[in-house]
Amino acid sequence: MSNLNQNAIREKINTSIGLSCLDFRVIAGGSLIVYFGGKDNATDSAQLIMHLEPAWRIEISGKPIIGSFDTLAFDEKSKDEIKQELEQVQILIGSELYEIIFGPTIVDLVIQLSRSIVIRTFAHGMDGENWELRYCDGVRIGMESLTAIKSWSEKPDNKLILVKN
Repeated sequence: MSNLNQNAIREKINTSIGLSCLDFRVIAGGSLIVYFGGKDNATDSAQLIMHLEPAWRIEISGKPIIGSFDTLAFDEKSKDEIKQELEQVQILIGSELYEIIFGPTIVDLVIQLSRSIVIRTFAHGMDGENWELRYCDGVRIGMESLTAIKSWSEKPDNKLILVKN
């Protein structure tokens, strides 16, 4: 287990700047998984996978587009309604990662992308653990508690290959 200090965490995150969103998944419970890959976008290998637990919201130019709780009632919606809502998330694909900002007190994320897209996370419980950044080299950075960030290492994912729909 590797524990990076705050400067090393920031340095690792800065290696993500310029990566393009390759794909995403919205899974049970409203979690959002976003795949970022090569700066030349010539590969389907993800270099960074963001796991965002509810609650999250996607905005364009400050206007809310969709949030995690919009996805919770998918089992009560028609296929057309679900498709329409997921199309709102499609705007992420091809956008470039500009910056990842941690909240000053609570370590929620503000993820700034190209095309004026922002993803915000919101701690919805006192335990934290609402987001995790997974790098293909095995480095993991995540929310440990409401006010703390942790880092650790796992077996490297040499190539995180996307399965296209």
